[in-house]
Amino acid sequence: MSEFLAPYADALFIVSLLMILIIVQSFVGAFFRNAIEKYQAGEPLPANHDSATYRMVRSFENSAENLILFLPVFVLAIAASVSPTWVWWVALLFTVGRAAHWAMYAMNIPMLRTVAFAIGFFATLALAVKTALALI
Repeated sequence: MSEFLAPYADALFIVSLLMILIIVQSFVGAFFRNAIEKYQAGEPLPANHDSATYRMVRSFENSAENLILFLPVFVLAIAASVSPTWVWWVALLFTVGRAAHWAMYAMNIPMLRTVAFAIGFFATLALAVKTALALI
């Protein structure tokens, strides 16, 4: 690992765990959708929060949508030399938030699902602000 990235090794490890989590979410969603419910590729999945299949697929989609916001902020924070401790905490909060969001979605607990979503969202926002300030 390069000298520049070495201080961020722990945060990079957390993000690698996040990637594994989202890959597992993708597999579980596809398994529910294709193996259990027998939906065909491209066939729309009806919106129904009572359906475990819908919740598994939607939780993966939500993680993918949020990853698109998180990863550029994470990379830019490292490029801007934001405190490795800050970056680590945000990576941890985002990953825990995503895991909790998936669990709460799976168990169909909307209020806690929203709290878990907010943890990841506000962690990303905090890092984006910290990064912007570092670039001023």
